[in-house]
Amino acid sequence: MSQPLQILILGVIVAVGVGYWSKDFTADGGVKAETQKRAAHYHRLVDAVIIPQHRDGHYWIEADVNGETVVFMIDTGASHVALSHKDAQRIGLNPDHLDYNLLYRTANGNTHKAAVTLDDIDIGPISVSTIRASVAQPGRQAISLLGMNFLNRLSGFEFRDKELILHP
Repeated sequence: MSQPLQILILGVIVAVGVGYWSKDFTADGGVKAETQKRAAHYHRLVDAVIIPQHRDGHYWIEADVNGETVVFMIDTGASHVALSHKDAQRIGLNPDHLDYNLLYRTANGNTHKAAVTLDDIDIGPISVSTIRASVAQPGRQAISLLGMNFLNRLSGFEFRDKELILHP
């Protein structure tokens, strides 16, 4: 077989392989993901949870809140856990009947939220019980934030090599 024919066959094999294995990737090079799919599949160690940095630069995690899965962006700039209206509804808080009387000053301006207490937030071996949170009004906050009142209940947390490490 001639060398040009060998190169052509090899090129076809590579193209088919790339097409097959890249079906789970988007044009921008990232894994297919909607907002809820941003959450990392964390690494669980005996004494820590390691969350890799998402390509958007943030740290996303799935947590069990009152028995339901909620996707959070971990936000050290947020003083407390802040639930989106949709997530609050999904975990059974009945947000349409809450009192939105707390004024918050955020990077996006002032907003009113409702205060709630969550029974528990669990991330792998980490469990934080009876934690205060707020619920956003409909359409005012698209994502839920895991803030400092959660992180401060841990024995520690650290950022290292594009990973967030949570210590129970």
